[in-house]
Formats: sequence, C-alpha cells, structure tokens
Amino acid sequence: MKTVLPPSASLTTRKTPFPTSFTLNSKLTPDDEVSAGDSIGTIESVKAAAEVHFPVSGTVLEVNEEVVDTPEMLNQEPYEGGWLVKVQVSDESELDALMDAAAYEAYCQDR
Repeated sequence: MKTVLPPSASLTTRKTPFPTSFTLNSKLTPDDEVSAGDSIGTIESVKAAAEVHFPVSGTVLEVNEEVVDTPEMLNQEPYEGGWLVKVQVSDESELDALMDAAAYEAYCQDR
C-alpha cells in the first residue's frame, strides 16, 4: 500500500470569483467520516453562490476556519493558507479520478 499525504481540499483561482463569503458546513469537525460529493460548504461572490463538495472519501483531519473570516484567502493563496479541509483518504483509488494542475489547466482552456 502506498503512503498518501492527507490532501487539502481547496479552490483554484481560475474558477473562483473573488469571494464575498465562505460558509463551512457547520457540522464538519475533525474525525468526521465523509464521502466524495458530501458538502464542505458554500462559497458566495457578488454574482453567484455555489456548493463546494469533497473530492474524495475519508476522515476529516482539520478544518480551516480562517477562510470563513478571510474568504479572500481562497484566491490569494489556494495552495498555502487558503485550503478548506484536510482529509485522510480512505479509498486511494478515488485519487485516480482527480486532475493535476496541467490537466485542470487544459480542461479550463477547453471550456
């Protein structure tokens, strides 16, 4: 079995309008078991609101409450302090369905 560092769920700057608020699922706490597709929370901008979902199943290790108070972190540092949730993946095969940065860039260009 390969070792996988706990992934951080975050948003990319490409598809994230400057957020005016981010609301975490209030029931979400460390040690919660989650499934791919479960709600992380809701992001709102001037133009729209969208639900944010877990990309993988696993156990919540940490929830970043700081993005609730400072939603601009989602845009300013999505790969550093702007992460939403850290999860210990329970089914590593789900990682195969995720895109890396190059695949995501190509996906966005095709849309």
